[in-house]
Amino acid sequence: MSNVEQEADNGKRNSEESDVVLKNQQRASTSSWYLELTIAKRCRLHKLIRQRFAFALWIQQMLFAMRKTSRYILLVGYQQLATVILDQLWR
Repeated sequence: MSNVEQEADNGKRNSEESDVVLKNQQRASTSSWYLELTIAKRCRLHKLIRQRFAFALWIQQMLFAMRKTSRYILLVGYQQLATVILDQLWR
């Protein structure tokens, strides 16, 4: 082979190698981007799950407070009713 042919062959190899390197870099960049996207989605999902449990806990606390209050109101109401009935019976 002549020098010109060798240089052309080397240039072609270098070009192919640089194409392979470029494709690998693009693939790595794409993989990195997908990884970042996946992590972001997971973080958003975990945030939504935390919010859902916090909301459920808040509802439970409100229901418990309402039950406790309603029992107290019923108890006070029954005591007042009993007092009125007893007052009327003793007259």
